[in-house]
Amino acid sequence: MNYEELFKPFCIDFFSKENEETRKSKIAFAFDNKDEAFNIFRELYHTDYGSIDIDENLVSIHTGGWSENEEIIYEFKKTEWWRQNLRLSIVGGHYYFDTNRREGVKEWKVVKQLESQPDEWVSVDIPPKEDVRVEIFSPCYPKGNDMRNRIIDSQFLSTCIDATHYRYLSEPLPQPPKQL
Repeated sequence: MNYEELFKPFCIDFFSKENEETRKSKIAFAFDNKDEAFNIFRELYHTDYGSIDIDENLVSIHTGGWSENEEIIYEFKKTEWWRQNLRLSIVGGHYYFDTNRREGVKEWKVVKQLESQPDEWVSVDIPPKEDVRVEIFSPCYPKGNDMRNRIIDSQFLSTCIDATHYRYLSEPLPQPPKQL
């Protein structure tokens, strides 16, 4: 499917060489129909590999590392819906949106911590201590899926490209048996 052509009417071409009336008409269409672009995106998106979570005005999209979702996102990023609502993107295909920025509605809380105690979530951008167990959070998996929250050894965190956060666990890693 040609995603570029599909989303083109919902994108604004500021450098178009068309006459002013046509340009204004296309801009008005992109603004007036931006939510339709999001609905088309939702229909195309493969939630078996990634996820779209909607909580009132807050939307999070996670690609799950699947190339088809990445391709859809690449073209959807050009739309007016994306331009007006994006609040944060995190390496690995994690995007956070707010579709209503008025006071009195839900807001994203973005926190970066340098030190962590057990049970405090930390961004994967901050490397964990070595030789400890951590619980990782991977929002690309649907709620209830065992892969959404799982426990790993900290040295393997960098291989979990779907994880966005981790937290330390209270219990230490078991020591290997001593050699005789």
